[in-house]
Amino acid sequence: MGRPGLDELNGMAAGDFARALDGVFEHAPWVAARAAAGRPYGSVEALHAGLMAAVRAAGEEERRRFLNGHPELAAGALPAGLTEASRQEQGGAGLGDAAGAEEVSRLNAAYRARHGIPFMICLRRHTAADVLRRFRARLERGTAEERAAALDEVGHVSRLRLAARVAAPDATPPRGALVLRVEEPAPEMVLEAEGVAAGTWRVEGKARLLEGEAFRAGHYALRIAGAVLPFAIRDPGRDLCLRLLRGAEGWRLEA
Repeated sequence: MGRPGLDELNGMAAGDFARALDGVFEHAPWVAARAAAGRPYGSVEALHAGLMAAVRAAGEEERRRFLNGHPELAAGALPAGLTEASRQEQGGAGLGDAAGAEEVSRLNAAYRARHGIPFMICLRRHTAADVLRRFRARLERGTAEERAAALDEVGHVSRLRLAARVAAPDATPPRGALVLRVEEPAPEMVLEAEGVAAGTWRVEGKARLLEGEAFRAGHYALRIAGAVLPFAIRDPGRDLCLRLLRGAEGWRLEA
């Protein structure tokens, strides 16, 4: 079945609208059913905003049940029973390479015991190492803060899922790029993502080194002429512009 366009979605009966968007939110067809009343939606961004408004308008206990309908993180072999969307997201996260299943299992249990919900993060927006760093850090935060963060992450996940379900000019959300401005000709450089080489370049002027799915929140570094220049990507939805400069003490990066 092809992806419906906005006009088609806006013209559907409420039940058909909910079925067309089934799976955008994990085990929660009621989200689209309630958002149907907000039609017509003039863009995918507006549609997503309407869907998220339905989630946030639910009562506290219903939101807690909704969050508990999401799977926990898995490292190594994926558990049975995952939806196809979750299987694709977790299968591409690389957590089995970043840490053992024992640590992930321990974090899952500790997080659920403390906050009463599974740990939520949009895996497609973070490196595997960054997922685990944030998991450890968020475990220590307050429960109210974490439940709010979980809804924000549901927003990121559902927006990416929606892009695969609806045909519209703005279906795919904006993705950032790493933009490197080089003030003068530079020798060959290696970009590292979480300590692993991600590519080699020799550039002059302005270079877009990473964009799209390759651009994830995490720790990075440029290796150039023996120097290691670290930097962090915090929001993969926005461009990160850096300048590569050479001074008396060698090469350096500036935001």
